[in-house]
This record gives sequence, C-alpha cells and structure tokens, in this order.
Amino acid sequence: MKQIVIKIYKVTLMVIACLSFILMCAETPDGGICLPWNLGWMAALAVSSILLDKMGAFDKEEEEV
Repeated sequence: MKQIVIKIYKVTLMVIACLSFILMCAETPDGGICLPWNLGWMAALAVSSILLDKMGAFDKEEEEV
C-alpha cells in the first residue's frame, strides 16, 4: 500500500513539474510577461523537482539496464 501511495505522489509531482515548465513561459495578451505569474510557476517547478530528487525519482542506477 505504501508503494502505491509513493508512486501516486511521484506521478502527481511530475505532472506539476511538467505543467509548471509550460506555464512559466506564458505571456500576457499584449505580448509582455507577468512577472509574478512566471516566478510563481518557476518556484513550483523548483519545489516539485527538489521533492522528486529527494524521493529518488532521478536515480541513474534504475535506468541502467
């Protein structure tokens, strides 16, 4: 049961990281940037990637076959 919860947590964090990477590059309708929006999503990307790293989602040993 614990492994299932950890896997769901990893997938959720990866989805948040992917969405925040896309949304931190957003522009306003007039072509400018909205700095609080971009920095907020950049912070979400940083936090989710730090949490994924602590959980071991980026281990190189698992990918080697």
